[in-house]
Amino acid sequence: MDSVLEIDKIEKHFGFQFPERHRMALLNSSDLIHDLCDFLLPNRTDKMLGLIEQNESLRGNSFDPWPSYLLAFASNGFGDYFAYDLRSDPAPILYIDPDCTVAESLSRKNKDILRYDDFESWYHSYFKNPRR
Repeated sequence: MDSVLEIDKIEKHFGFQFPERHRMALLNSSDLIHDLCDFLLPNRTDKMLGLIEQNESLRGNSFDPWPSYLLAFASNGFGDYFAYDLRSDPAPILYIDPDCTVAESLSRKNKDILRYDDFESWYHSYFKNPRR
């Protein structure tokens, strides 16, 4: 299936349109972001589940289910995630810490939450401070 159609399918599934920079990174496998983190792709790879599959897994987790307004798109590979908060437009990016529940990650005081105003901010900061 064409990569653009795959992205369109994901956007339709979640009712969310990826920012242009995110779409470009999804379409360009040589984008350096793929080397800096586990950047979720439309389809499953040997290393990761696909974007829809991973988010459905997180939402269906019986121990700590994710709310439907979070859309994970990247990880450092240690159970943590960067996710869009779909309750706002533009959707800010939140860090979900693997050492606490999702609710605990979201309830931290604003100064303690690793948050980015948008994908562009997250993307550029990731190159300055990779979290691997």
